[in-house]
This record gives sequence, C-alpha cells and structure tokens, in this order.
Amino acid sequence: MHGPFGSYTWFDLPELMVLDTVALSCHRAKRKQWRTIRNKALARWARSGLKFDILEAKPKDYSKYDVNDPNYPRWVWDIEGVSGHMAGDEDAFMRNFCYPGHIRLLSMPEGWAGGQVQGMGWSYLTEPYSFGVFWIDALQLAGDKRYQYVVTHEIGHALGLRHQNQNVGGNPASVMYVATNGTSPGNLQPDEHDLISLAGFYNL
Repeated sequence: MHGPFGSYTWFDLPELMVLDTVALSCHRAKRKQWRTIRNKALARWARSGLKFDILEAKPKDYSKYDVNDPNYPRWVWDIEGVSGHMAGDEDAFMRNFCYPGHIRLLSMPEGWAGGQVQGMGWSYLTEPYSFGVFWIDALQLAGDKRYQYVVTHEIGHALGLRHQNQNVGGNPASVMYVATNGTSPGNLQPDEHDLISLAGFYNL
C-alpha cells in the first residue's frame, strides 16, 4: 500500500467532510469550472467506498497559503528522486492550513517552478490533518484534462496516498503514478491498488 502507516480513525466513516475554501474565492465563471472539476475528482475517489460531504466557506475565515510567510519551508527532493517534500518548519506551516476532521481544499497565489507545479497535497501521518492546495490561475493556463488530473492527484495525497513511482513498479495507468524523470502520463483515474489502499486505510 502506498500511503501512511495505519488507518485514520478520526472521521465518521465512510463519509469524509471536505472543507472547500477555493470555490468562493473564484469569480462566477471560474467557480462553476472549479466545482465541476472538484466534483469529478471526488467521484473518482468515491469508487473506494468513501463518501464526501462538501462545505464551501469563505477563505477569509481560514488560514491562507502565503508564500511570504517567514515559516514557508523550502521545496526539496527526497531520496526517491520523484517525490518532493517541504523542509524547514514544515509541521507548523502545514498544520496552519488544516481544519481538524476535514480534508481542506484551498488555493495558493502562484505555482512553483515558474507555474509548472500547479498543486500539492499533504496528510500528516499521525494526526487528523490533511489538505490539497491548488494554483487556481492554472484553470486559465491548462487544459481541462490537465487540471482534472492535478486536482484528482492532489486530493489523492490529501486522502493519504503517496506516489506510485516508476522505480518501484508503479502502474502508469494510475493518477498517482510518477515516472523517474518526475513526469506523469496524466491519467485521471485511480487504479485498483489506489482504491484498495484507501479502503484499507479507512477500514471500509
């Protein structure tokens, strides 16, 4: 299984609460586009047996992703070579965006690497904290399929999945697959291993 060790017990499963502070930060046309992409992404993960209850909230009521935060960690690569992670004051920075008992979806003001990295997902291994963060301007820069891939992939991380890496036999058909050069074919669907892993994590 390519995810955290053990199972989460902090949700009233199989229903997960999704706190979305992205939708109400978008203008009307983009809001409709975001909701369509979000709902399709969640539907793909619902094949694991999970159900999602979405709460849309104004972002001003919750912590924002601020790249000028003095605790903003630097982006580094781990020993797998294809899975980046944050370093520095990581825990404090990451937990700042989380809302206990919810998977939070939030926006960030810019993409990394000149706009090439359009989102990230994070889950804390021993506490009930997770989120997916997305560069919403990418809705204008990327095709619909590309952005559906980004949102589905990052929600997968927020649910607790790691990458399916090529160098350890990952399945290229999975939305969680990453090749050794850091690229992905952009497939939209989780594979059976992804879904079985989630069912195990959440005791479904």
